[in-house]
Amino acid sequence: IPDSGGTYILPRLIGLARATALTFLGEKVSAQDAVEMGMIWRSYPANEYLNEAKSVASKLAKMPTKGFGLTKRGFNAG
Repeated sequence: IPDSGGTYILPRLIGLARATALTFLGEKVSAQDAVEMGMIWRSYPANEYLNEAKSVASKLAKMPTKGFGLTKRGFNAG
């Protein structure tokens, strides 16, 4: 985690206490738990994953990608 930004990002996503416990104890997090904690946006069953990924990609490709970039920059700037 320390080399990939996890020590900065994880506590901000799920809270310091939960991030500390997950990191120190090394417990596995289910997909559903990750969604509920805000670690990931959505989770799909393996047999639906590719179709859902293509659907999201298609939707995003039709939208203003420059606007997405500016929004992401704003999010990252804090």
